[in-house]
Amino acid sequence: MKKCIFSLVVTVLVTQLAFSQKVEVIESTCEFSSGSNNALGITILKSDAKTVQKAWQKLMKNYGAKVKSKKEIFADDASIKSISDNTVDIYATVNQERKSEDVHLKVAFDLGGAYLSSSQHPDKYKAAEKIMQDFALELIADSYTNVISDKEKELDKMIRNRDKVKNDKEHLEKQNKDYADRIEKNKKDIENKEKELEEKNAEIEEKNKEIENIKNEAKKIK
Repeated sequence: MKKCIFSLVVTVLVTQLAFSQKVEVIESTCEFSSGSNNALGITILKSDAKTVQKAWQKLMKNYGAKVKSKKEIFADDASIKSISDNTVDIYATVNQERKSEDVHLKVAFDLGGAYLSSSQHPDKYKAAEKIMQDFALELIADSYTNVISDKEKELDKMIRNRDKVKNDKEHLEKQNKDYADRIEKNKKDIENKEKELEEKNAEIEEKNKEIENIKNEAKKIK
């Protein structure tokens, strides 16, 4: 089966600082179970195949289609008035390359006897193009919202860790200040004790002299 590669330049409200152009829909011929038909392709950033597949199935059901999903998503008798007054059969495939965050969606609209194309159905093509653009933009916005939410959780954890380090630092600084104050007090106490020690030594020396004098007096008595 041939692979269709679709490129995308995105603009989403939630990511408008990062992207400056609108979602681009690429028209090409692709393989489906119904054969090789004209298709519209779009790339959805920061998503996964399962999410895109479920969202597309839900969209098709909103158009009243009976949806079957095996190798491709087949929407039987979808009612999309902007594309056709009659019901439309829609074939879609979702592809995501390994380790890629981009999902490629390709869609073929069977109008009944002809597949939608920009050359044959310009107005209908624009309507289908808008449907796919709106679909992609909503998913991309959701994806970036989730990414931002996850990053904010990581940031909160980093801030908590930073605050713990900050508190530990402040606690140690306070301990140092307490120690410094205690050391300063001890220095003053030591100075006082040194003076007191000198006084005590002087008293002891004086008492020794007094005792020695008394002994000498006692020796003179006969």
